[in-house]
Amino acid sequence: MLVQKTEYGLEIKLHDRMSLDDLKIMGSQIEPIFLEYKSQNKKFSILLDLSEVQRQDPSVMEEMGKGMILAKEAGVEKTALIFGSSIAKLQMASKARESGVYHLERYFSITDDNYKEKALNWVKNGIDT
Repeated sequence: MLVQKTEYGLEIKLHDRMSLDDLKIMGSQIEPIFLEYKSQNKKFSILLDLSEVQRQDPSVMEEMGKGMILAKEAGVEKTALIFGSSIAKLQMASKARESGVYHLERYFSITDDNYKEKALNWVKNGIDT
């Protein structure tokens, strides 16, 4: 798991199957950044690389949904999600709809040409290709 601040906001890379403990660790890294953006009323974007992630347990997905809501409340404007698994994509899209953030997200597959460039174009420039 990698959490990195960037000029547009955050880049997060998750590995394989996440546990609730993994999410707690990630949350402890992300929460101060969210609080910083929120206190400054600063809008930001997230690039979430899930290219290695497979199907997640329902309890993990429930926590991911809470994270989506926290990101929105902190000021996230756009999120690009990169997938290697169609099952993981379906899970995340479903949770985004349920959490009210689906309209902020764009999905990219590692099988697409230039997927990383397209994802960055969304989070940096709001260009949906």
